[in-house]
Amino acid sequence: MRPRVHERRLFPTLLVSIATIGLLAAAPVASARVTGGGAKNGRRDTLPPTVTITTPTPGATLAGTVTVAGTASDAGGIASISVSIDAGSYSPAGGTTSWTKTLDTTSLSNANHTVTPKAVDVAGNSSTSSVTVLVSNVDTTADTTAPTVSITSPQNGASATTGAVLVSGSADDNVGVAVVTIAVDGGVPTAATGTTSWAVATPALGAGSHSINARASDAAGNVGTATVTVNVTASVPPGTGPDVIVTDPAAIGPIDPVLRTRLLQRGNLTGFIYLDQTAYKPSVYFRDAATRAASIVPLPADARQGWTYMAGAMPTDADLWLVGGNGPLTLRHYTLGGAGLPTSATLVGTRTFGDIDSRPGDLIALADGSLVVAWHQQGSTGPEGQFVAFRNGGGAWSQLPPLTFMSTRSSNQVLAQHPADGSVWLFSNPDGSASVGAVHLSEQSGGVAVDWTNGTLLTHEAYGQNGPDPEHPDLAAAADPVTGTIALAYESYDRQFFYRGTAVDAGSRVAVARFSVNGAPLFIAEPDYAERVADVGLVVAGTDTFVTYQPLDPATLTFSLTEGRVYANGSWQGPVLLGDGNGVAYAAGRGEFVVKLADGKIHLLTLSSG
Repeated sequence: MRPRVHERRLFPTLLVSIATIGLLAAAPVASARVTGGGAKNGRRDTLPPTVTITTPTPGATLAGTVTVAGTASDAGGIASISVSIDAGSYSPAGGTTSWTKTLDTTSLSNANHTVTPKAVDVAGNSSTSSVTVLVSNVDTTADTTAPTVSITSPQNGASATTGAVLVSGSADDNVGVAVVTIAVDGGVPTAATGTTSWAVATPALGAGSHSINARASDAAGNVGTATVTVNVTASVPPGTGPDVIVTDPAAIGPIDPVLRTRLLQRGNLTGFIYLDQTAYKPSVYFRDAATRAASIVPLPADARQGWTYMAGAMPTDADLWLVGGNGPLTLRHYTLGGAGLPTSATLVGTRTFGDIDSRPGDLIALADGSLVVAWHQQGSTGPEGQFVAFRNGGGAWSQLPPLTFMSTRSSNQVLAQHPADGSVWLFSNPDGSASVGAVHLSEQSGGVAVDWTNGTLLTHEAYGQNGPDPEHPDLAAAADPVTGTIALAYESYDRQFFYRGTAVDAGSRVAVARFSVNGAPLFIAEPDYAERVADVGLVVAGTDTFVTYQPLDPATLTFSLTEGRVYANGSWQGPVLLGDGNGVAYAAGRGEFVVKLADGKIHLLTLSSG
């Protein structure tokens, strides 16, 4: 039993403790918020503030001095706002919950830039946001330099016949040429196509002297001018010059021409290959365009292979190269003998390209004497594709890998060297593709390299009626040093259907597209409807363009005739009937065409512009 004295001591203490608790409970509690000490409601502040950009908006285009503005918020308070450009150093902005920053965009490049504001709260927490804008400041430096412009065709004092005149030239400027226009005799200006290289046709000109003024303007309004005078006379209908009927007294059977594209040419010399179909002996008919002297040179033949669908070239006066065949292709090299007009030929050597699936394309000699041979595969022994072989000036051959960027079954190919930069263009048109494609080649270190390929160089979708006929148009190409372009002739998408009872046939207008080194082609289209898959001939001679074709007769739906037209002084002349026959080979630089007519004879015809 515990002594009661202990109980007496405990009781007063307990009473005091209870009383103390009661006093404490009754006393008011002091409430305080710490803003600088890093605590919220007794806990440390770790929540970052928020910051937004109200201006500029994402993707905005800025120029000059602009204001960047936005807002920020934080429960404990914002201490500072600063702004960075493209992750660079931060610089202070004005304000906190609502802030602004002046930005001089002229110190920045004309490009996309990222603006980043950063908000810091009183506890040291921070956050950022960003917006990407485009800076585009105009150079305020005054452009006082006028463009230069020149008229390259027609030349000053040139003669022309009545009708439109095609005017072409070049222009240049230290900043850039905005537009080129021409005006005739101070009349209403007409805008040209192109700027640094340009062309435009005048309105129809009557007889007399006319002043043609070209005007090139830049974006600053500076102007350069050039003027030429042309003397216009009444137009003369086109016609044919000498009609040379080619006969071979040594032939024992009919003779047929076998070149499918260009004639052989070297200076004033024109030549073509033909076959004695009974003896199967090949020969070359040569004619001097200046003296009109002619010769027939039998060709030694090592085999019957390779004498169909032929192309040829003469890189020198004494060298003749021929390629043809229906797979594989046979290439033959001859040396020619005789002073001036060839009188003999010696077979130097042969080589073959491709296999039984190969079909001939074209052969050209380049300005430096190199050779380019093109052919294609039908797809029966392997993939369809275009092939190119090259022989450099030293006599070494090389061959490119197959080019399979477009279909080549039942296609035509033609080659041309561009007169502006020496590049080689290989055009191709697969049957049923409604497209003309191209390969762009350049000579490099003794060989040839592919710069680009384009399977849809010409299409109806891109060029409307100037696109190719959707079936199988023929192709003819010619370099034009006068305008610095390659001219390409073909049956166009500009078609018309003709009906005779239940029979129906379609004709297409022949179009000529001119390709500069860069830029879209320029087009002209002759007015007649031609058989859409028949042979087309093309000659560019000075400022004149000659085409041959087989017109479709609407009354009979036949196309046995061959006609020619001349595009001169901005308009089409003709047509001129060449005769009843087909299969035309054409010259370069002279209006000469070879065709076998219904009389069974080969005719060398010369087409003139007046």
